[in-house]
Amino acid sequence: MRKIMIGLLVLTLLLSGCQGTGQTTGKQEIRQEGLALAKAVYPEQVPFPSYSDMSYEAYDAKYKEWADSRKVRREQIQQEASMEVFYRQALGTLLLSGDDEENKVVSPLNIYLALSLLAESTQGESRQQILDLLGRADANETRQQAKLLWNANYADDGSVTSILANSVWLDQDLPVKNKWLEGMVSDYMASVYQGDLDSEEMQQALKDWLNEQTGGLLKDTIQNIELSPESLLALCSTIYYKARWSEEFNKNLTTDEIFHGTAGDVTCRMMHQSTTETYYFGSRFSSVSRSLVHSGYMTLILPDEGTTPEELLADEEALTYMITGEAENRFLIVNQSVPQFDVTSNMQLKDSLNQLGVTDVFTADADFSPVTEEAIFLDKVQHAARVTIDEEGVEAAAFTMEVLAGDAAPPEEEVDFVLDRPFIFLIKGEDGQILFAGIVNQI
Repeated sequence: MRKIMIGLLVLTLLLSGCQGTGQTTGKQEIRQEGLALAKAVYPEQVPFPSYSDMSYEAYDAKYKEWADSRKVRREQIQQEASMEVFYRQALGTLLLSGDDEENKVVSPLNIYLALSLLAESTQGESRQQILDLLGRADANETRQQAKLLWNANYADDGSVTSILANSVWLDQDLPVKNKWLEGMVSDYMASVYQGDLDSEEMQQALKDWLNEQTGGLLKDTIQNIELSPESLLALCSTIYYKARWSEEFNKNLTTDEIFHGTAGDVTCRMMHQSTTETYYFGSRFSSVSRSLVHSGYMTLILPDEGTTPEELLADEEALTYMITGEAENRFLIVNQSVPQFDVTSNMQLKDSLNQLGVTDVFTADADFSPVTEEAIFLDKVQHAARVTIDEEGVEAAAFTMEVLAGDAAPPEEEVDFVLDRPFIFLIKGEDGQILFAGIVNQI
């Protein structure tokens, strides 16, 4: 039996936290157009108006049109997607892999959607192990949840930017089943390209597509992506996410201060702001959430003295708060001190997925029969991510590569919330799903 490798590449880009909704389109025609067999068509949305090019009356009318359309988009989501089972099983494992002193960041939403694509491409026990991790009963439920997540996290209206895209890259010599390919197009909004995957032209086209979908922010990383000569298929998924803080930090208040990291004390740029808001706390942590314009929010979680972020991820009370946002809370004046940070991690997920019960796809027992009759298996899973924050907002990027072988009155009380030692952060979308999660152990 000849050894066949399939490259499943999933790339995620997050820029300054905004998000919104859209609706998937129907089945697309699969036809040859150069390298493209099919190209995804995304829904047009009412643009957010700009003061600079219209009168106040015109702006008011355009703003109402935008607000009404956004409300309709939200109402079109008939059911809220849930990833709680996946979070409870996987969040700690994904963030606890590797050196405890390293910074870590992952995109749970991206990994979830990547595994959904993988489930769609497998059968039998190979699929069941993925479904168990995702917390889904069957492939149809997985498919519907993926659509809900797509609709809840897609927006491109000039105010909220949260663009998701998928693509399938086929080697000209790989025989694939039409039913599977049509499902990738209609259910996952995938564009389809075909050619010689080992050729410079095809690999450059793949890189160009990734760069286009991610605004060029990960250009250097993408340029180093190489598919092996044995690669016959690449599945790519992207998310581009952009927004600003609802209340920006005053740059004049940013000062040089000490961050007590796991690798020692370092001087960092510490941003400051006093706000009246909900202050969350548990037996081993405290937390605040910073909202993002027309979007979700970033949750900052500070472990109590003597507790590490890694220990907090194994704490049921803290994990429940991370997933649901529910914890004891008080409305206080919160004096925030938040360091500017630029956190990057690069990890192999094969061992983590094995720990989470996804094993067969990595062996000769792998069943990818929905895709092809050829014998193929998953060889490695690489996930890299980066998140930065400053006075204006959040910027982050991540990619996963899976390679297959063959308002109330202001309170009088106040509290200081000073992130000057290792902490956890979450970036959540408007629907509450965790787009990025990370541990800052050092600046």
